[in-house]
Amino acid sequence: MTKHIMIDIETLSTAKNAVVLSIGAVHFDPKTSVIVDEFYKELRLSDQANRKVDIGTVQWWMKQVAEHPERASIFEQGDINEHCPVRNALILLRDFLGDEKKCVWACDPDFDLDILATLYADYNLAVPWKYYEPKSVRTVREIAKMLHIGLPELGKTHNALDDCKRQIEEIMELNRVIRQYKGA
Repeated sequence: MTKHIMIDIETLSTAKNAVVLSIGAVHFDPKTSVIVDEFYKELRLSDQANRKVDIGTVQWWMKQVAEHPERASIFEQGDINEHCPVRNALILLRDFLGDEKKCVWACDPDFDLDILATLYADYNLAVPWKYYEPKSVRTVREIAKMLHIGLPELGKTHNALDDCKRQIEEIMELNRVIRQYKGA
């Protein structure tokens, strides 16, 4: 059986070597919509001194925090023990993904997974997915559009874990409509 995991990250740049603020991952069953397990870590910024910060992205985040103060916690680095050391987070994510056959979903694998791959490289750790395992939520959205299937319009929270769950709902809706059409 194939394991399905949605991954989302929040960053301080759109560059491949962006500072990563947080990583969210959700193991889900695409047949039942059941969330099997969740993973969420806010990363220690001081561990990423050589990674890219883009002023435009920082300004965008400041606007988000001004409009939604609850999102500010991602930046609160006062107690260094509150945020996970990057190496530890990467190892924990690897363990969460496991060794079995999997589909590793991301809204855009060329963004989320590529940035994570460079972070794994920074710590001389192997990327915990094979080249053929990434799947794109954007592709699901495009297929739904071509088939005139409306997907749930849920706002982005810019919380990596919440965004994973929202993206899973999109996949599940397309899956539901196709199964209904097939009579399954």
